[in-house]
Amino acid sequence: MKQFSPFENKEITLLDLLDGIIDTGVVVRGEILISIANIDLIIVDLKLLISSIESAFENHSRKIVEEAVAGGTVTSG
Repeated sequence: MKQFSPFENKEITLLDLLDGIIDTGVVVRGEILISIANIDLIIVDLKLLISSIESAFENHSRKIVEEAVAGGTVTSG
């Protein structure tokens, strides 16, 4: 029985990939450790958020509205 793979034989352009990443957002996290003779000298913790401003603040705005409705400060007319 053949298994289904969503990425099988699918061509994707760099523009499509970037559009999807910016539309939904992506978080990249990494750590760089520089050591000499098993002595840690420098540790760099990296966090990178790639997203459009619209999609980054969309969830924040929705959360504020939901909290206001749940708290009773906003009522529907």
